[in-house]
Amino acid sequence: MTTAGHGLKQSATPEDQVERMSDIADTILTFCKKVQARKIFIEDHAYGSQGTSNASKIVELTGYVKGYLWDSWGVVPNPIASASARKTLLQHLPLGELRKRKIPLKKYVVRNVRRLGAFTEFWSEDEIDAFVTANGGYARAGFTAMSFPGTFD
Repeated sequence: MTTAGHGLKQSATPEDQVERMSDIADTILTFCKKVQARKIFIEDHAYGSQGTSNASKIVELTGYVKGYLWDSWGVVPNPIASASARKTLLQHLPLGELRKRKIPLKKYVVRNVRRLGAFTEFWSEDEIDAFVTANGGYARAGFTAMSFPGTFD
């Protein structure tokens, strides 16, 4: 499991943005070759995302990474919808209750993943997202995956 990338300033040029996408794709390719990955799962964007330019940037990045891995290694990553991956791990996403308690979904997922113990203690939220995506990918590919009921504790 790996995460890649770095932040960009609001004033980033198109060249800065393409360089970042290239760095992310290259980091992913290097990692996959190093561990001899046979299956690659990538968090897919939400097609129903509304409004923000960040959603379109994620779509663009996902497409770039897919193309880069295909051109460089002949592998197409399997897209995993984050909502599906979260439901696989936590069995149910109580969206109504989260809204009622004013708890962001990501915070709920992070809190529940940290319940797994010491190895998650030092993970960033991005690493937790990568774990959730990989777990969902394992389940979708027919492998053993982790699943447990989420709680509000």
